[in-house]
Amino acid sequence: MNRELIYLFQIPLYQTQNVLSHSENDDIKNKVLDIAPSIDTGGDWNCNTFNSMGKFDLRQDQMFSKINETIIENVNYFSRDSYNSFVDYKILDSWFNISSENCYQEYHMHADSVFSAVYYVRCPSGSGDIVFDNPQDQMISLKNVDEMHSVNSNFFAYTPSEGDLLIFRSSLRHMVKMGYNKEPRVSLAYNFIAC
Repeated sequence: MNRELIYLFQIPLYQTQNVLSHSENDDIKNKVLDIAPSIDTGGDWNCNTFNSMGKFDLRQDQMFSKINETIIENVNYFSRDSYNSFVDYKILDSWFNISSENCYQEYHMHADSVFSAVYYVRCPSGSGDIVFDNPQDQMISLKNVDEMHSVNSNFFAYTPSEGDLLIFRSSLRHMVKMGYNKEPRVSLAYNFIAC
């Protein structure tokens, strides 16, 4: 008898660090915190995190051009390297998030896009983790598991640091745990479609 494990439908998560310098991050953080008071919170969320979705697109301001281009480059690298998809992807929409103490984001997906990205401008101590739901675990959970790993886990929690960039398929459900940060956590979010 031959036994073989065949892993089906693996889910890649692209992560890179130090995308911008500390001073460039400071400039973006200051710009976001300057813009926020002049706009209403956006999106249709059931959470208390401030965001500019539908109110201020990051492509509206030249200050964000370098980070936008850097993220586009990384998304296209990820699509080719992980999915063998040799088409260029472009930003569909983009926004910023500001999470203060006790802020959270409920589980959600990003409809009508292929890839989503989150860039962490500031992650003070106590900021909430981003948590990805295992799409294969929609039934009754496994019992009596000795050790959790990437095949049998119900979720994956990632603790971001300043300068981290995450890219993932937009259909991957995710949320942000409640944070206990005293200073604001600032992130940029993007959705991508094929050109």
